[in-house]
Amino acid sequence: MENPEKDPEVEEREDSPGEEETETGNVTASDSVIKVVINLKGNRATVGVQSIGCDPVFGTAQGNRDEIVQGALKILADAEEKWKTSPRYPKSAVQSAPAAPARTATAPAKAGTKTEGKPTEALF
Repeated sequence: MENPEKDPEVEEREDSPGEEETETGNVTASDSVIKVVINLKGNRATVGVQSIGCDPVFGTAQGNRDEIVQGALKILADAEEKWKTSPRYPKSAVQSAPAAPARTATAPAKAGTKTEGKPTEALF
């Protein structure tokens, strides 16, 4: 009788795929786990690709499902190529805006002014 925990069709490997450290200790995009999300609506798809330590890459594909899969594979290949040269978006050169001055409390309504008889305006 076969062992139910092991599938005879699955070949075991000592060097399992996944994240591997390079000589410098960094995980490279080609060796890391890659996440691909395809949002399909009709004959159009939005494709997002992300890898550990890299900024995501987005794209669109359209056509039948086979063409969309081919488009997603092209977006993945383009993302991997981009990650080799610049895995992160460049830092922003814009300086942060100075903090807004603290607001002061408004003065209470003067005695003798009437606000009771006026209907309030509906805001929503």
